[in-house]
Amino acid sequence: MMEKSIMDYTKPSEISLMICKNICRLTTVSFLLAVILVLSLLSWRPAAAISGKKYDTISQNCTTIKQSLRQLQKTDSRTRSYLGTTYETIATKFIIPLNLRLVKNGRPDTDLTEIQSDFTYSHGQFKEKYTEYMKELETLIGMECQRYPDAFYGQLEKVRESRAKLQKTVNSLTKLSAAQTEAVATLRRSL
Repeated sequence: MMEKSIMDYTKPSEISLMICKNICRLTTVSFLLAVILVLSLLSWRPAAAISGKKYDTISQNCTTIKQSLRQLQKTDSRTRSYLGTTYETIATKFIIPLNLRLVKNGRPDTDLTEIQSDFTYSHGQFKEKYTEYMKELETLIGMECQRYPDAFYGQLEKVRESRAKLQKTVNSLTKLSAAQTEAVATLRRSL
């Protein structure tokens, strides 16, 4: 027996409301990630050898820095889990079933199909970029910052770069979710 989707039980207006609620949650999480990213970028410096003051600061505060990084890792893991679940839900419960239903009813919408394609691609990029970011963060946490502050700082810059790429993907998914909501509203007005 074929499993019924949410599209079989809800009206288009209820689906739009559910999409809007999920987008609001997604926007909040994206905003938090953006704030963290901005704060980390404010302290960004070029990859050259670090100054004596920074060298001393890193080596003297190594334990505290690592504790902060571990806390960031935990927070990011929870955020990734939430975002991953949200993106998966948006794709499998809203975007794909709606497009299938439109095709089934002989009313395919090119905008919605394009959004689905872009969303699926960006969702894959999100998973990939998050994995890259976590690997870089793991490497950073495992480094001996007390003995090798220069190498530690160089790895920190790699982590920041990976995080910035991840943030771009999150922003892309947020924009696509908003575009989906607008396209559904346009479709509803045309019916």
